[in-house]
Amino acid sequence: MTAKIPDPKEPGWIINGAGFHVHDRYGFGLMDAAVMVQKAVNFQSIPDQRMCVQTVTLWPARTLPSGGEVSVAVQSGACRGNHNAINTLEHVQVTLDVSSVCRGDLRVELVSPVQTLSVLLDTRKNDNSMAGLKKWTLMTVQNWGEDPQGTWKVNVKDHKGTAAGCRRNNSEEAAGAIISITLTLYGTYSNTTTNHDAPLSGFISLGKFHTLPPERVSVRNRFPPHDLIHYAFKLEQENQIRAEDIPLKQHREKPETQDLSSADFSLKDLDNTDGKSIESHLHKLWNTLRNSVKMDQNNTLTQVNFQQVGVRVPRQVSAHVQKIKRSSATRKDMG
Repeated sequence: MTAKIPDPKEPGWIINGAGFHVHDRYGFGLMDAAVMVQKAVNFQSIPDQRMCVQTVTLWPARTLPSGGEVSVAVQSGACRGNHNAINTLEHVQVTLDVSSVCRGDLRVELVSPVQTLSVLLDTRKNDNSMAGLKKWTLMTVQNWGEDPQGTWKVNVKDHKGTAAGCRRNNSEEAAGAIISITLTLYGTYSNTTTNHDAPLSGFISLGKFHTLPPERVSVRNRFPPHDLIHYAFKLEQENQIRAEDIPLKQHREKPETQDLSSADFSLKDLDNTDGKSIESHLHKLWNTLRNSVKMDQNNTLTQVNFQQVGVRVPRQVSAHVQKIKRSSATRKDMG
């Protein structure tokens, strides 16, 4: 991860279970183009992305008390033992089916097995709908790098009185109900993974793993004190990447272009492919050429002004047409 902390004084910064600093509003931080280029030079691909889905249907539905909260636990094995097993997360989706007397009063949180808390949906003062959350899919990337195996918690809270347009009875007992929850994990599987059972030993910044400072800043439940965030901020500010810090790779020389005869000309000469990906475009181009190039009375090819028809002719096609014209003119002079 190459992002930097822009403002360490802003409350809400945490270190997730994989060692990345993250914030509900700032995400992982401010992107640093220089660090991105430096890391991209030696970029190594990762395994193919996998998806693991788990649905929990609540029967009977869990009632959401007025002004209260419901927490639903989802025990996930992260599809271990299957072809889509995951041990390194990229992002998580939560699909909810929740009824509500006032949707704007709802707040939805997701807590990972290592206690990383993500706000999936906050309250909204202008949302006075009574439709609830019918198969709403919410997403978070704050669990990046974590091992998803364990107990996840989905917290649905009713903050009564937040949405101004909702007329709620003071004597109401229920604000809604949680009907079903679907947890969808996206990530990869590798032989190495984060050990969440051991104490957090460091954090990731500027694309590198940094051990905790000598003063051994205390970290409890993955929510570090501000001194660790300030330590990471200072480290990122002191390590500015310069142009000379970025190694240059030798560029491959471009192949020489060759003039091809009409017999050797093929679709590959347009974009160095077999043309399948632009087949429809090629058909339109050919129809335009056919209608824009006509034979005169002496069987000499005459090309009309392509600018008038709004077509930009590829260099190879234009050169091929000009070659035919010159050949026809030569035969006429010889005759």
